[in-house]
Amino acid sequence: MDLGLAGKKAIVTAASRGLGRAVALRLAQEGVELAICARGEESLRRTGEEIQKAGGRVFSATADVSDEKGIKEFVASSVKRLGAIDILVNNAGGQFPCPLEDISKNGWEAVIKNNLTGAFLMSKEVVKQTFKENGGVIVNILADNRNGMPMMGHSGAARAGVENLTKTAAVEWAKYKIRVNAISPGIIESSGLETYDEKF
Repeated sequence: MDLGLAGKKAIVTAASRGLGRAVALRLAQEGVELAICARGEESLRRTGEEIQKAGGRVFSATADVSDEKGIKEFVASSVKRLGAIDILVNNAGGQFPCPLEDISKNGWEAVIKNNLTGAFLMSKEVVKQTFKENGGVIVNILADNRNGMPMMGHSGAARAGVENLTKTAAVEWAKYKIRVNAISPGIIESSGLETYDEKF
């Protein structure tokens, strides 16, 4: 089914593996030109090569979504390479299983920075550098936190924050013709599960 996306430009974060990789490849199949980022250089390179082999156009760069300076540079490079961006997919996130009482302050803050702060920084920068003038679409990927996230309280708190950020951004940025949505696809058997203990 043709989704009418051919010729659009998209940024996908954490596109080196798992859901981010799948999203990037699917968008490329629809004729979307891509800018992708992730922290893992080797796996990101492989995703970029897959997109190119399929005939897609892609710009890739290693970036940490919680690093404000790095994100500004990545977005600027993406706009320079591709032109005005139409779609941002905030897919970056990560966590580790742990009961609340055992999560260290550093562990808590690392997950909040990656999952919540990263979505905020990337969205803000894309809005300032391209969406404010041209409009666009932001899609935030969530984990299902409806009933809390036992053993992953840090991630649940961050994802709930992204859900509220989505609602606020949708109202504030509507004047720029920006649509902001969040989707929670549930548990997906991807490479991310390899990092968890078998008992989890």
